[in-house]
Amino acid sequence: MLPGDGSHIRGYLFEKFPDLAKVETARRHEAGTVRTALEASDFKIISEVKLWETREIYPDAAALSQDLLKRSGRSILHQLQDDELRTFVCYIQNKLSQDAPIFEKDRWTIWFCENNK
Repeated sequence: MLPGDGSHIRGYLFEKFPDLAKVETARRHEAGTVRTALEASDFKIISEVKLWETREIYPDAAALSQDLLKRSGRSILHQLQDDELRTFVCYIQNKLSQDAPIFEKDRWTIWFCENNK
């Protein structure tokens, strides 16, 4: 639920369509829930790391727009009707520089654990 910017495109989606935040949070477990489940399964948490993975590098906003319209690799976009998706693409184009490369990134959390058994 981080705000959108030139590399965190997903944040713009929730800015434009706030109701999708409910869909997104229902698909993901909170960190505390994951930690509790790991510990209940006899894992000792060594560390929790948050990282940004480069999902794709687009030469410009037009290339990103074409990819968004295909809904490729972003299941959350299937929650939008075609006209809503086109509205989102226009929204993104107004937010981003049109001729600069776009480094789209996804945020991940990784837990490193040891088995206590």
